[in-house]
Amino acid sequence: MRWREHVRPSSSERLYVIRAGSVRVFRHHSDGREKTLAMLGPGEVLGEMTVFGSERRSASAETVAPTTFFVMLRPRFRELLADIPNLAVQVIETLSTRLRDANQQIHELAFVNSRGRVICGLGRLAGTRGSVGPTEGEILIPITHAELAKIASVSRETTTKILTELAEKGLVRAGHGRLWITDIGRLYDELST
Repeated sequence: MRWREHVRPSSSERLYVIRAGSVRVFRHHSDGREKTLAMLGPGEVLGEMTVFGSERRSASAETVAPTTFFVMLRPRFRELLADIPNLAVQVIETLSTRLRDANQQIHELAFVNSRGRVICGLGRLAGTRGSVGPTEGEILIPITHAELAKIASVSRETTTKILTELAEKGLVRAGHGRLWITDIGRLYDELST
């Protein structure tokens, strides 16, 4: 897959393992809105649902950084699962984690306000894509306001307003397509306010 190339719904029987880079998995609504379902990185799998029986892909994907993949056809992957039971267990664990994440996102969409969804999105990203920031205790997340808005299912304008408020409280900093969480504990405390 090349930079910004979309994986379109198809009957493809390929499994992609991300070797390097980053991929955004999303659903597109007919009215133009998008919901980011996951941000995937090295070692993570894409296209597993078609390998396990689904005829069509359930989401689209695009690279968000230069990305390379290992590609495996469905029959070969199934052979590996049969030959290597530990691999099958790892795949089940990955699918269970994704199901748990999907359930959490459904909960947030149903019961959490916009501000809370932005904070929850930041927390998830800190755990999956965050790296140590330049100041002790900081977490760096390479993401724009627009990308965070798609993760939180909130407009970009609302996301920027919430991030500005959190920045005024000293909980985040933003600049050049990156966000820094300055205190993850205090950020999560904001969920109860």
